[in-house]
Formats: sequence, C-alpha cells, structure tokens
Amino acid sequence: MAISREIIEEIRSRVSIYDVVSQSVRLQPSGNGRFKGLCPFHQEDTPSFTVTTTQNMFYCFGCTMGGDVFKFTMHLKGLSFVEAAQELADSAGIVIKKLNKKETLRLTRKQKLYKVCALAAEYFSNNLQVGTAGAFARDYLASRDLSKESILNFQLGYAKDSYDDLLNFMHKRSIPADLVVSAGLARYRDIDRPSKGSYSLFRNRLIIPIRDARGRIIAFGGRRLKEDQGPKYINSPETDIYKKSKTLYGLSFARSVIQKENRALLVEGYFDLIAMHQAGFKEAIATCGTALTLENLHILRPLAKRVFTVFDSDEAGQKAAVNSYALMLEAQISSFQISLGKAKDPDDFIKEHGAEKFQLQIESAEPMLVLKIKSLAKKHGLSPSGKNQMIEELLPFLRKMKGVTRDASISEIASRLAVNENLIRELLDKNSSQQEAIRKTP
Repeated sequence: MAISREIIEEIRSRVSIYDVVSQSVRLQPSGNGRFKGLCPFHQEDTPSFTVTTTQNMFYCFGCTMGGDVFKFTMHLKGLSFVEAAQELADSAGIVIKKLNKKETLRLTRKQKLYKVCALAAEYFSNNLQVGTAGAFARDYLASRDLSKESILNFQLGYAKDSYDDLLNFMHKRSIPADLVVSAGLARYRDIDRPSKGSYSLFRNRLIIPIRDARGRIIAFGGRRLKEDQGPKYINSPETDIYKKSKTLYGLSFARSVIQKENRALLVEGYFDLIAMHQAGFKEAIATCGTALTLENLHILRPLAKRVFTVFDSDEAGQKAAVNSYALMLEAQISSFQISLGKAKDPDDFIKEHGAEKFQLQIESAEPMLVLKIKSLAKKHGLSPSGKNQMIEELLPFLRKMKGVTRDASISEIASRLAVNENLIRELLDKNSSQQEAIRKTP
C-alpha cells in the first residue's frame, strides 16, 4: 500500500540527509552547505560524492548516482521504498500507518526481535550487577582490569546457570518462547516438536551484547567462565535482524572516531576491543565470531581508507592477518599490521606497556604487503627458485593495484627480494596477457 504524500514530505523535511549519509560516509566540508566524501556506491580514491544540505540531496559525479534521503537509504541498504521510508520515519519519530499486510508483519516482527534483545540485555546486565549469582563473573571482569564505566558502556552481563530462568523472565513480560528462539536466545528441545519446550542458549557465561550500526542490540556473545565449560565462546545464530558477515562489533561506538581519524583498528575479540576503547583507542572494531569478510570492508570503506589489523601474535592470528590482505585490496583499503612483539594480544600489550607505547606501534605499523612478503619468505626461502615462487604468488595482488600504489609495491618487493623491478613488471605484464587470453577463450 502506498504511503501518503503528506507523510513522505514530512519525512523529507524532518530528516537531514547529512545526518543519514554521515553514518556511513566520511564527509568533509566543501563550502556553501556542501560536503564531499568517497562514494559508497562505487570504488574510488578521489572523493566525487557530494551532499548538499540546502537541497537535502546527494550526487556522485563518478557513478552519477543521485537523489534524496529515500534513494540513498534504499540503495545503501537494499531496501524497498516502503522499508526505507519506515526506517527514516522511525529515526524521526514519525508514525507510518499505511503499510500492506506483508510489510506490516515483517516490520512488526523485527521490532519485536529488537525488543526481545533489549530486554535480554537488561536481564543479563542486572544479573551481573546484583546478587550472588554474578559474583564469579564480576571477579573475572575485575581480573581483566575492566573499569565499571566500560562494563556499563558496553552493557556486559551474566547468564545464570539455568536452562529456563531467561525464558521465565520473558514469560513474565508476555514474550512467548518462540520469539525468544527467533531472537537467537533459546533453542527448542526438539526442533521437530516445538511443543516439547525450549531452553536458554547462554548458561553460566559472561554476556557481550552485539549492536548494529545504529546502536540497537541484535545478538549476543557468551564467554565461558571456567576452562571445562565447553567452547570458549558461544555466539547468537543469525536471525532476521543479525547477519554476522554484515556486522562489526563496536561500530556504533567507533564510527565518529573512525571518521575523524580516517582509520580503523581491527581486532579479533570482544574483550580486545573493550580494552582498546578503555585505553583511548575508540576507533577499534571487531568481527563477530567469523573471519573478516568483504561485506565488512564495504561497510568500513566509506568511513576510512586505512585499516590497521591488531590480530593475536600466535600463528592463527598472523595467518588471519595475511589472509585479510587480499580482501583489503579488493575493497581498495590501505592495510597495515601492528606488531605486538611478545604480547599475546592487544589487551596484554596495553596492560604491559601502556597506551603511549601502543600509539607508537600504530605509527610504526608495517604495510600488509610487507607481512605477506615475510610470510612467503618463511614458506619458500630466499633461494633463486624460492624468490621466483614468491613473485608468482604476489602477482595476483599486484594485479589488484593501480597507479602509484602498484609502482610503490613493485619497488618494495624488488628491494626486499634484491631483484630488478623490471623483472617483476615483465612477469606482471606476461601474466596479465595470459589471464586476458584465457578470459577471451570461448
């Protein structure tokens, strides 16, 4: 069902396109109510995306995409006009009454899931703050030197060692068990027979709420408190409001600082992120229990052109850092690796050396290309055949680069391997020609 023209105009007049766009694009003043930034709809290095606040419109001179706040929201998030209007109306406190039945049911269900997650966060937080049940969890947080401010800011909580306490809490607030299951907080005892009841997913665990880019709680992570308690982390499954590959933990807290500093610090775990924020590095973000994805980087690309990985210093952490390099190139993001020395993770580094030393580590961070070269050198050695193999494996990365970035990378590789730059260029040209011939083959 169509939304009335009066409602559309009210949304357009009350919602600032600058406020909406600046949530996902780093905007810089360009004079006379105009702002410029990197277009979120195509890859570019030079800002050609503009926002004109006097007209409440946007336009990109690169891809020619333009329009009002409705069109921006639709294309950025893949929404229909009605869904975009509903989201913008919600942000402005405007009630839209005219929706068809399917859209109404879908939006209503999402709102219910947001409510369930918000209630659960309050429940977990109260368990941690009050009573004897959460004492062990409080002691654990104290052992990690987390301040009360950090605990409250990130709304950390505790799940009691009970299969039904959360479900009973929800039942008293008229929240049915099937909605708790749909929110990823519980599971059916028998998935084929829901009537047999359900049980809480998180039990005797420290709880970390996960928020979307707008700050709404959409999922949870649960950390074990005892070594013999099963997996170190249990995370919410994907739901109608939670997609892991599209969610970056801490982004709602970090967005403004990322835009200001034009950089993001990418860490592996929830507590690494909280420790970084507590130490003053509020541009830190983390993935949600999965490896870094291209979708994660597409969220970051409009906000900052530089990402510093701060992965654990063990073999798995360094492997994850190396594997992220190809994705960074694909997203056209400049990537760097921060060295933690002998420290296991950024939390340990900051505890041992302090925030000032960590800032120096950021300033001396090596480009990810250097980390990749070192990884290949360890794998193949620096014999003539080893160097040839290294160059062959580096060519796909060079093909993803352009202009000055490619030239600088070729020089870096040549210098570190003590080979002639022209050799790398010849192999790159030859390899590119072969790839083109293969592409054109019927």
